[in-house]
Amino acid sequence: MPTPPDEGPELEGLWIQQIARGDRGAFERLYRAYQRPLFRYFLHFVHTVELAEELTDDVLVEVWKSAARFKGRSKPSVWMFGIAYHKAMDALRRRRPPVVELHAVAETVPAESPTWAATAFNVTMFPFGSAVFFFSAIF
Repeated sequence: MPTPPDEGPELEGLWIQQIARGDRGAFERLYRAYQRPLFRYFLHFVHTVELAEELTDDVLVEVWKSAARFKGRSKPSVWMFGIAYHKAMDALRRRRPPVVELHAVAETVPAESPTWAATAFNVTMFPFGSAVFFFSAIF
């Protein structure tokens, strides 16, 4: 009987096989090994601790549920970070920036503003120019 590997992809592959058989101890070892790197990976994408923690847990639960489907054609870490990438992209797609109507922004700029008065004609006649004007005034 071969001796189990001490570290690296072989050990991770062994953990995945054990997880596929329902071994909670192997899952706990994998969790301890990958929770922090996955969290840092997600934080790079989503920039919020809460969402990074949630996505990290989602990936590790997915690993638990789909360990039997791991074919071993890549390192287990590549497989897990592939899952993580797709979860991050899904989270970013769901998190749309708020839409601000240009008319609402126009109401916040005082009409007596000299810049506003000088560009009032262009703003009303050219919607694209109004967007550029408002955003340049804000930033």
